[in-house]
Amino acid sequence: MKITTLLSAVTLLVASCGVFAGGQGTVLNEAWTAMETDSAVQVDDKWDYIRFLPVESTARKSVCFAFYPGGFISPYAYAPYTRALAEAGYISFILKVPLGFALLEINAADDAKKDAHATAHCSAFVVGGHSVGGVAAVEYIVDNPEDGLVLLASYPQDSTSIATSNTIVSSIYGTNDCQTTLEDINNSTDNLPSATTTYLEITGGNHPQFGWYSDSTTGECAATISQADQAAIFINETLRVLGLFE
Repeated sequence: MKITTLLSAVTLLVASCGVFAGGQGTVLNEAWTAMETDSAVQVDDKWDYIRFLPVESTARKSVCFAFYPGGFISPYAYAPYTRALAEAGYISFILKVPLGFALLEINAADDAKKDAHATAHCSAFVVGGHSVGGVAAVEYIVDNPEDGLVLLASYPQDSTSIATSNTIVSSIYGTNDCQTTLEDINNSTDNLPSATTTYLEITGGNHPQFGWYSDSTTGECAATISQADQAAIFINETLRVLGLFE
């Protein structure tokens, strides 16, 4: 993911009509299982977002989470992530964006904030995103610095800085990621607030394993950690950030 070329790249992709609303990618069975309502979480698949609602018997938290999917990746591929947050009591949303490209609807998190359950229960919000979705989340924070921010294998555009804000940020990345590289992360630190940003490196983690979709990467780009172990790390870190807003 090279942020400096993202906008020109999406222009070409949209013009070619080679993408469709809701994203692409083969969603793994674990994600479809996570989409099922059960005694712990009610899942509502709406037009603008997928909502994961802790059942009434769960101690619902006062913080909500809204997530921007990676570029052209199905929003359903992140269901195990947001479901895990809901199981911990946090109302969570996966945002649906035009053509599966979050930069086309930077303010998509506003739809989650207007949700009836969010307005009734949540006094604070944390937004997050994977890859290009994280880029959009940073852009959203520019006008909403009071929200928290969780970046999965992502970083700000060169032209966007939130360094002077007090936004609580967690930047989580894998050592085996060939799309968002360690160099990309290191070169973007000046655009994030130094006092309130935490960097979490996942040894052996790669780009696709921040979601639950088909992974054909090989060689140095292949993960050397299981998806379950990688997910446990970024889920627990997200829960830590959410807890800071309670």
